[in-house]
Amino acid sequence: MLMNSVELEPGLIHLWWLDMTQITEPALLGEYRALLTDAERARELRFHFPEGRKQYMLTRTLVRTTLSRFAPVAPGDWSFTDTEYGRPEISNPHPDMRGLVFNISHTKDCIVLGVTRDRALGVDVESLQKSRAGLELATRVFTPREVTAMRAEHETRHPERFLELWTLKEAYIKARGMGLSLAPERFGFELESDHTLSLYLNADLNDDAGRWWFAQYRLTDDHILAVCCERASTAPHIDFKQIVPLREERSFDCALVRRSRDG
Repeated sequence: MLMNSVELEPGLIHLWWLDMTQITEPALLGEYRALLTDAERARELRFHFPEGRKQYMLTRTLVRTTLSRFAPVAPGDWSFTDTEYGRPEISNPHPDMRGLVFNISHTKDCIVLGVTRDRALGVDVESLQKSRAGLELATRVFTPREVTAMRAEHETRHPERFLELWTLKEAYIKARGMGLSLAPERFGFELESDHTLSLYLNADLNDDAGRWWFAQYRLTDDHILAVCCERASTAPHIDFKQIVPLREERSFDCALVRRSRDG
């Protein structure tokens, strides 16, 4: 069983990428299922399609095995409670859990988990393969400034530009922890030609755009990844690893697309 402990240094964000296509061995899938609670196993069975069941099980496994690197808790012993907005948070009482923050996202064949300490965090990953979004949807969920910028792009770029903006919006919403109560048309992003970005907010959100740091990456040729974290005294640094839980992992360099202008 591979599950080495990891230090969470100030300002460090760990991002763990799981490629679902690499995990097919029945015995390994059985090991993963054994780590789930009875309630999680029951929920897994409620997914209609096999791919949905597999994604749910791998997501729960990735969370449980990864968190055990940061605190002396066995993967099967983690417990969680949902906030009023449905976001799961750690409920174990061990002191090493103090300030430990995680956020997870998944899309076609891909799961990404972010872990940090003492700062809000949101991650979102999307697949270009499944994207059919364009201007019609953008006019309903983007700000007028974002729609205008999107119209200036050639229509062949619209699906990719939509996901570039959407992943940033989702990452911010998840970092805020407010779920669907935070409408995506109430805030927006300027994507600059020098590979920087900036956030702007409606006044009624009662938030400061300077409070947040963003980065966007091309995880693979098909996957766009966005990270949002609360600024702290230490500038954020992201450590990327690809992982097969309980088996292997490797560090890799993820292609940066853009980041906050002052970060």
